Amino acid sequence: MSKLKIVCLSLVVIAAAVAAWVFIPTHTSLGPQIASIPIGNDLTLVGHKIASTEKKLNKLNQYFLIANGSEIGDQEPVLTTSDQFLRVESVKDNTFKLNVKGRIEQYRNDIWVEKSDGTVHHWLISLDSSYVR
Repeated sequence: MSKLKIVCLSLVVIAAAVAAWVFIPTHTSLGPQIASIPIGNDLTLVGHKIASTEKKLNKLNQYFLIANGSEIGDQEPVLTTSDQFLRVESVKDNTFKLNVKGRIEQYRNDIWVEKSDGTVHHWLISLDSSYVR
């Protein structure tokens, strides 16, 4: 009888562990800041490392386009990449060009940036990528 209880309890523990592994979602948060690149007079491209429960995501960085004097808050990242040495090549007329040498996970090229005074500015981003495995 004792062996039967141990086997049943072991099966329940194994089933709970598998269910937790399958159904618990991946948690990601912003890690330390790695870059702060000025874009024009009043915007900054801010880069942060990703801290995640999934190993693959820990090697990625997220870049946000924010107005000077404001916080990231709930903004969506402009770019998620493995490149931590991102370069801004040209800025003119609410557009700028990024040069990325790392793997790109996510990219948005049409951005609306809200400034601290409540005005919203439209920015377009072009991307030059040269990822070599």
